[in-house]
Amino acid sequence: MKLQNPIHTLCLILGLAIAPSTSHALLLGLSPELPTIDFSGSGMIDYNASTGIINISGDPSTLFSVEPFIFAELQGVVGVDNIKNIKLKFQVDNSGNLIPSDISLPDLVIIGSIDMNGNGTTDHSGTLLTANVMQFGFLNGMSNGDDVFDLRLNSINGALAYLYSEQDLAARVISEVSTVYSNPFDNSFNADWQGQAKGVIGSTAPTAGGTLSTPIPPAFWLWTGAIALILPSVRRNKNFNRQS
Repeated sequence: MKLQNPIHTLCLILGLAIAPSTSHALLLGLSPELPTIDFSGSGMIDYNASTGIINISGDPSTLFSVEPFIFAELQGVVGVDNIKNIKLKFQVDNSGNLIPSDISLPDLVIIGSIDMNGNGTTDHSGTLLTANVMQFGFLNGMSNGDDVFDLRLNSINGALAYLYSEQDLAARVISEVSTVYSNPFDNSFNADWQGQAKGVIGSTAPTAGGTLSTPIPPAFWLWTGAIALILPSVRRNKNFNRQS
């Protein structure tokens, strides 16, 4: 009889560990540092549940740096229909966990042109920055609040890559509440969603040793707690049987 309650509790804990649920909100906590490239609220974030693909797009606005000092507006590519854009494409599973991509194909591509020193001459035109997504975090806005997404990227290339030497990239994207999109992110990756997007891309310190730490799954802690709960009762039962 002494084992019934602990066993019942153990079953409940294990059931919670394996039961399907909505995605758990977890931001990486990254803050893009200088040099930064921002894009305005005219951007869009789109998720396709059948493929797991997230697309983020927008128009890059300005590049700001202190060392070296740069405060420049990004313009369209010279001679190519004045095109400038930010495109970020990556894949997640139905819990929002990042699925690693082919590192030879960049996930982030920023295209445009820029006059770095304001002398009226274009210094760089074409592919300004490319990188690959290494981590992805998200937070669902509560009570019609804004949704937030952050990403860590590395394997940085492009004309502006030298500004981020020995650094990773951090991207922080905010999806504001908008009447334009009727199916915004709702803390789930089991259905399609879309939203307005604006954000900032900047530098962040690289992970130690260039590797990412592996998070301990929540189920591990549930198993540990269950074992800690049931073990004393098992021992008492064994002692009781021996005395009998």
